[in-house]
Amino acid sequence: MERLGFLSLYLVKAMRILNYTIINLVISKRLLPNMHRTKKEVIHIIGIGGIGMSAIAEILHNFGYKVQGSDTRSNDNIDRLQKLGIEVYIGHDASSIRQAQIVVHSSAIKPDNVELVEARNNNKTVLHRSDMLAEIMKGKYVIAVSGSSGKTTTTAMIASIFDHYGTDATVVVGGILNSYQSNSKLGKSDIFLIEADESDGTMLKIPANIAVVTSINDDHIDHYGTFNDIKNAFSQFVNNADFAVLPDFLDIDYNEGNSVTFGFGNGKIRASNIKQHNNSIEFDVLISINENNSIRLPTTRIIKSNGAKAALDSSLQCLKLDSRFNVEQNTIEFKKTIPRKSLHPKKSKSY
Repeated sequence: MERLGFLSLYLVKAMRILNYTIINLVISKRLLPNMHRTKKEVIHIIGIGGIGMSAIAEILHNFGYKVQGSDTRSNDNIDRLQKLGIEVYIGHDASSIRQAQIVVHSSAIKPDNVELVEARNNNKTVLHRSDMLAEIMKGKYVIAVSGSSGKTTTTAMIASIFDHYGTDATVVVGGILNSYQSNSKLGKSDIFLIEADESDGTMLKIPANIAVVTSINDDHIDHYGTFNDIKNAFSQFVNNADFAVLPDFLDIDYNEGNSVTFGFGNGKIRASNIKQHNNSIEFDVLISINENNSIRLPTTRIIKSNGAKAALDSSLQCLKLDSRFNVEQNTIEFKKTIPRKSLHPKKSKSY
């Protein structure tokens, strides 16, 4: 119960910060790529069927770039990309990149991959996934969600909040959203919401305006070395951003003046009066304005079946500190994500 209540809570708190930010943004022009590339260049993505790489492929395709890719086996992600007109080669072969000027890979691709070797031998532009993401997001207002667990659900719920309020954000998430039937969406606003992968340090290359951390554990010691190195990486992630949203129990260094914490104890946003039902978690949200003033929102319920419904409306208004503040309870539908194991991967490796 505590884990689920915690999950629901940070979602509520993240939404409030995000919506507050959106209210203060000018969202008028269509999101256009800021990459220093021409659309005549062909971009080849190695491991294009992975959940992260397929999202990049779809976003680039929707930007108008010529995208192709390769993977060891077909899967549902590849089927979706092919229906969009993206050419995908099954199997890795040096000849597949012949027409490409740019080759994108992830940390899962070994240095001796034949396509990667061919690209470097022929002086093609080779970009790590994180570098391509950073280029795509240049000039955008970026909300990056990272953490050892819970980041996909959190990103998906934030996307649902944006959709509910009519904020047409671009979204890249590490799971298939039922509402989009995809792991990405090209929006018309300057808001870019992304699930930031911590496994290989990708999160540190993302130019986040708002950094959201869900949790930290000792996963990916093989990449970082020690748990302290993992904590230091997350500390760098939140301190690189203009504003941070993180659990109150995290033992990392961060700027308290440019952050909001959440949890069950001393966080600025806290869950109380928690009740667990058969298919939902119900709790009150207490938001601390200052030492002597708090606001209690109406009961929030996160429903685990058929899509989560959360009464979250104007926890987002709280930072305005307006004396005329009204708490209005709205219910929004969260259509969940499709579990990664349900994507019929046909034994394809996720990148």
